[in-house]
Amino acid sequence: MARKRKRSTPKFIPALCNGLVELSKRPIVLAWVFTVCSLTILTALSVPKLRAAHPAPADITITFKHVPAWLDDSLLNELRDVAREHLANEPIARNGLISVSTALAQTGWFEEVNQVRWTSNSNAEIDGNFLIPYAKVDSGGRIFFVDGYGKRLPSRIGKTVKDSYHFITLKQLNYPAPPRPGMQWDGDDVVASLKLLQLFYDYDWAAQIDSLDLSRFGGSQVILFNTKTPSQFVWGSPPNQEKALEALAIQKLERLAKAHESFGAIDQGVSGQFDLTDPNSFIRK
Repeated sequence: MARKRKRSTPKFIPALCNGLVELSKRPIVLAWVFTVCSLTILTALSVPKLRAAHPAPADITITFKHVPAWLDDSLLNELRDVAREHLANEPIARNGLISVSTALAQTGWFEEVNQVRWTSNSNAEIDGNFLIPYAKVDSGGRIFFVDGYGKRLPSRIGKTVKDSYHFITLKQLNYPAPPRPGMQWDGDDVVASLKLLQLFYDYDWAAQIDSLDLSRFGGSQVILFNTKTPSQFVWGSPPNQEKALEALAIQKLERLAKAHESFGAIDQGVSGQFDLTDPNSFIRK
């Protein structure tokens, strides 16, 4: 009769048991092993969860803090689309938010993008300082916006500002438009025009002014402006640069304010030509 073979215990089992016994005698090493194992398990579990939490592009909502009242809705939606596209294609992490901030800054509509952050699983909040249009410029058959420092704002198909906001147009400038947004518009006529607009925009009657005409600025430093009626006014020299025997800017503004108060319009509601430069009177030609 054949003898039964005894099952032999694998040699690695006693070695493993001895190793565990020795490990239990070293609590610090045991703690390190436990920590490494725990982190490995948590990482394996969290990565699929993070990927699953990434919302689809259509589910992402974008909220801008401090949206300017003048900003047209079509431009606001365009900026939201820029942010949404980058958020949908980047991981929900710091690098993705930085990518959105960079993309928005490159649109040219922001002085600075301060912060982009997730406020929920599907909503991102953007805090940025918008560039503010200060005037329109008619140049080369196109209309551009510039800020208060004469920097050209981006051009786009569609509205930039709401119809309820009025911006005076600069015409007949000496230099063409800068080739790129963010660049300064050349010329002393631009600087002088913006200084004058700083005075005009403080008054309700500024909405009656359609444009500043700089066609005579290059030779004689004279600024003209046109009303919507239409009428043409000779304003004269830039503010604080008046010639001898020329009315000061404060006198000219007082005359316009008085005409608006008396007639409801600075041009008295009639088409004509007016000269504000005389130191003694408001002259209608």
